[in-house]
Amino acid sequence: MKKIIYVFVILICVISLLYFLLLNKESAPITKEADFVFLGNDTTSINIVRDTMYAEGVDPYGVYNRPYGIIKNETIAVEYAKLILVPIYGRDEIESQKPYSVSLHKNSVWSVKGTLKENELGGTFSITINKSDGRVLSIFHSK
Repeated sequence: MKKIIYVFVILICVISLLYFLLLNKESAPITKEADFVFLGNDTTSINIVRDTMYAEGVDPYGVYNRPYGIIKNETIAVEYAKLILVPIYGRDEIESQKPYSVSLHKNSVWSVKGTLKENELGGTFSITINKSDGRVLSIFHSK
């Protein structure tokens, strides 16, 4: 009889513990405060040119007429390239192509390319980015 009571008490404790854990999980989910609110796909038209461009020579916030451009150095060019390339090719693929070759052409276009390891087969990524406004001009991956 003593063993049956002991087993019964243990069984009730285990059931109570499981119930408590499940109840807390459902009633108090772990949430993280978001940095943004996605408003969905807005189907109304917007005149981007009218709303974002200024008269020629007017740039009140210094966005378009930065003397060194939006992508002002090779560090920013590489980080920007990774932001674009990782969703396309995957982080492992992009990271495996270090060290990257970075060059600036005619002080206006950044070129960032991956590097193959010695005796490695495959291809590498190549991306060109407009220095002045950050537009991606081309993305290519050799095979």
